[in-house]
Amino acid sequence: MFSLYKKESRVPRLLVAYVWHAKAPKDSEVYALTYDEALQIVKNKPYSTSKSWIDEGGYSVTHAGAELKEMLKPYKMTTERWQEKLQAIG
Repeated sequence: MFSLYKKESRVPRLLVAYVWHAKAPKDSEVYALTYDEALQIVKNKPYSTSKSWIDEGGYSVTHAGAELKEMLKPYKMTTERWQEKLQAIG
């Protein structure tokens, strides 16, 4: 599931992690984004114009689709990328 909520912007150095296929570790995928990186995806998709985002302050989608998966690709975590990401927010 990809989700983001406006209230999360108040947390300094927030790192948002999305875990897909958690029940099957061999197939699992982890994506980690700063709040601003996730917000940019929300803005690049039509999510920021949705009733949910405008009226309720957040948006979530359970089925990513090809376009969202492509947008998340740079944020897919590996051991090395975790080190980089954690140092970047530190």
